[in-house]
Amino acid sequence: MNDDKTKGKNRLIVDRQSPALKAALWRLIDEAKQDGGALAPITVVGPSQYANLSLRQELGRNGFVNVRFILFPMLTELLGGAAMVSAGRRPLTPVLENVVVRAVLEQAGEPLAQVREHRSTQSSVRDSFRQLRQVPDSVLRELEVSGGARREVVRLYRDFRQRTGDGWYDAEDMAEAAAAAVNAGSALALRDLGPIIFYLPHDLPPGQVNLISALARMASCAVLLGATGDDEADVPVNQLAATLQPLLGEPHSANGNDSHHPYGHSRHSRGHSRHSRESGNLPMLPGEASLHVAPDAHEELRRVVRRIVAGAESGIPLHRMAVLYRMDPPYGSLVRDELDLAGIRMAGPGQKPLGDTAAGRTLTGLLRLSASLSTLDALRRDDLMAWLTGSAIRRPRNIKREDFSPARWDAISRKAGVVRGLHQWRKELTTYAEQKEREAEEADDEVSEASIEGMRADYRMARAVLLFVEELAQDLRPPRNGTRWREFCQWAEGLLRKYLRRSLPDDESAAKERIDRMLQELPAADSLDSVATLTAFRQVIED
Repeated sequence: MNDDKTKGKNRLIVDRQSPALKAALWRLIDEAKQDGGALAPITVVGPSQYANLSLRQELGRNGFVNVRFILFPMLTELLGGAAMVSAGRRPLTPVLENVVVRAVLEQAGEPLAQVREHRSTQSSVRDSFRQLRQVPDSVLRELEVSGGARREVVRLYRDFRQRTGDGWYDAEDMAEAAAAAVNAGSALALRDLGPIIFYLPHDLPPGQVNLISALARMASCAVLLGATGDDEADVPVNQLAATLQPLLGEPHSANGNDSHHPYGHSRHSRGHSRHSRESGNLPMLPGEASLHVAPDAHEELRRVVRRIVAGAESGIPLHRMAVLYRMDPPYGSLVRDELDLAGIRMAGPGQKPLGDTAAGRTLTGLLRLSASLSTLDALRRDDLMAWLTGSAIRRPRNIKREDFSPARWDAISRKAGVVRGLHQWRKELTTYAEQKEREAEEADDEVSEASIEGMRADYRMARAVLLFVEELAQDLRPPRNGTRWREFCQWAEGLLRKYLRRSLPDDESAAKERIDRMLQELPAADSLDSVATLTAFRQVIED
């Protein structure tokens, strides 16, 4: 395919973000179907998973065949994944990235040496590495010359890249591999993707820009860029348009007429445009726009819920309403809680981190208890019982069902006077159990049978608690520091198998599967020049 012919099929549309821009997307799909047939494949690369879902549902109202909506990382994997596999390179996942960042920070000098163990430092350095990944070496050299913290971060970044260079790849490597495969004509997946339309791309790293440029040279490609109308905010959009213009041709407006617009307005396209305009002019709630000052976040959200209910009663479907908030805490969880209390189902990103799931609480609690074994606060009663009563703990096989009650265990261990330390658990619980057994045997006729049975139950419970704590203390012994990450992962997997309840709700089971995958990918850190310790393993898991 020669450049002129390819350029004739390429499109670049730049306009204000509005329903008209979405209508232009429908026209691009409609024209591609007219050229290739109703069954011809088309790929739309959308800005987010939720945007893709919304686009798919809207297009589905008129029916469509063989139009896929994907994210940019999936496109790069489809086009560049084969090259990475053939080169024997493995993905540098976020979990492994955290491991290497921590290992690199162990060698940090001033001014980072004093705060290298702090989690906010580790998080900031990781984010800095991701930003530095997208800049040329000339910028890195300028940062090095500036000295201070910048110079040290660049030095650590070069160490990070050296450790993760040859055998590993990140998202930028995958995008570059995809661009190279397209330029070389070896991206076989292109034939199944059909024309590729990039809808509202933003904040693209260099590798993804290179991939769009490669697709523009080698295949039918269209890009729709959304502007805000603010000169400063639109700088990235204008820069991307200037980069792509030589390959895609002059940019067009989404609302251009036939003489200036690259597409004619077919009857099908006009239907989409009319639908988009109607969608953009939904009836508003009474007052349309208003400002409300609430005494607290709860009252603020209750007013939001009342507006949602009023909108539903006026005929606005729930899927055409949205609650937007700027700050995650406290609104992220409060929005979900208030909607749940009102009986309104919500579709949106989950606000529950893995650490708050049943499997997450169980595993992180076990790791904290394990870390305490070598300290004076080993197996503090408050910590152990908070974990036991707040997690989905599986009943040990050697403890009878009637003797397994975390709430009762909490009360009994408190009455026994346990504070901390395995030695104290043994001493105080044994003393308490013997006392209850003796009281039950020496009870006279004035003591009711129910009271005597309660004493015997406390005796059995105290013995059960001691048996559980003794076995737990043995299981919490971690692999020695300096062993492989694989050993720590196998140890953690064993703890979950033994102590996590098997029957979990569907959402909790999905979280457990994610944690299992994390423990399965973490052993790859053994190849990343990183020393495994309980502290490092625990921090990676908790993060």
